[in-house]
Amino acid sequence: MEFKLPLKYSDPEGKGYCDALMPSECRRGSDAKGLFKCATGEVVRVEWLGVFRNERGESQEQLEWISQCLYGWTFDRVQSHWIARLGKVEGWYDKVRLRKV
Repeated sequence: MEFKLPLKYSDPEGKGYCDALMPSECRRGSDAKGLFKCATGEVVRVEWLGVFRNERGESQEQLEWISQCLYGWTFDRVQSHWIARLGKVEGWYDKVRLRKV
């Protein structure tokens, strides 16, 4: 069964995968071993690279660093985009690798 993820797949370098940061709510009800379908239609297998809590301190610094590395954006901007998409986020974020199947 494919679970839909509200993520866009982007692999301009042709690596066969892309990394992303998403709120943990996006995987609620899914099978972590299964296949997922991105919002852009690609079927991917997700590898979890880390789970981070949006709170002051080291975790907040990690989210900021990850956001800058992945998107060139502040974490606040990334979070705002997710809130606009989902309406609400609880504060846990997953760094994932999407491997095209």
